[in-house]
This record gives sequence, structure tokens and C-alpha cells, in this order.
Amino acid sequence: MTYDSYDEIEVDNLETQDAQETAPLAADVSQTIKKFHLNELLTLTTGMMLAQEGTAAVHRLVAFVMEADADAVQTMAHIETVKNCIEEQLPFLQEVKLSGLYPIYQYDSSPTNPYLTVWLEMQSLHFGDEHEVMTFRAWQACRNGLFGDAAANGNGIATNGDMPAGAMGDSVTRRQSR
Repeated sequence: MTYDSYDEIEVDNLETQDAQETAPLAADVSQTIKKFHLNELLTLTTGMMLAQEGTAAVHRLVAFVMEADADAVQTMAHIETVKNCIEEQLPFLQEVKLSGLYPIYQYDSSPTNPYLTVWLEMQSLHFGDEHEVMTFRAWQACRNGLFGDAAANGNGIATNGDMPAGAMGDSVTRRQSR
């Protein structure tokens, strides 16, 4: 009869425990990523109401990222955190040229303004219509390295380094305009 040394048993237990802790994280990845329209993202990052659905779209975006209720109180409490989180996830948002938008928006900020509609369509053509956004909790986990390639690939999600698709600003429907 042979006995395993204590060290070998401890290493096996730690590896099993790590695998068990990583499995739920991999399963959660697909539930922590959602697509949002560029207009909704720009509404949050610019502070100008560009979302076709109005404030309800902003409430839903903040609620998804913070995993909270979609209401004005939650939005006001978390808007800066969500804005920073989205700007980190989608760095291309800083490339959006707002100089042409200001005069259009000041003239008529309604969603029926044809000039505003054209400006938004131009941005969608250049940057894509929809983009993946992760919840704040999932984004923090990615930044801290908790989602590895094995966990993400085991769930069928392509990765960008150690982060799930979309975590580094990968566009869902990005079109090549160059």
C-alpha cells in the first residue's frame, strides 16, 4: 500500500478548487456581455441625448453595466462609473468628432432633426451600429486577470489576449470605411 505525500494531495486539491472557481466565471462571461447601439453609448459618454429611445435607453445601459434596477436614481448614482467603464472598454469612442455635432444639437436636439440623424448615421457607418459592453463586475474581473484564455475559449468566446471579445473595444458590426 502506497501513500501520497501531503504535498501532492494539497496541490491536487488546489488545482481542483481553481478549476471549480473558474468554471462559473467562464459561464458568467456570456451573461455579462450585451450589445448596445452606438447612439446609446454616445448619449452616455457625451451627455447629449442621442439615443432614439430617450432616457429609458440610458437607464437600461447603466442598469446592465451596474447590474442594478433601471431607474433614474440608479442612473444618477452610477453614471460616472459607467461612463468611465464604457470608455475603457470602447476606446474608439474618443475618436468620435463632436465638433460638428454641437451646432446641430443646439439648433434642434430632437430625434427627428434630419441633420442629427445624418450625423448619427455617419458615425454608425464609421464605427459600427452595435458594440459589446461588459458589466462593471466582469470588466473588473478581466482587468484583474480572472478570465483567462482557457475559461473564455471553453465557453466558445473568442478572446483578445486574456479578455473576452468586446472587452478591448472590438466592434460587433464594425465596418471598414477606409
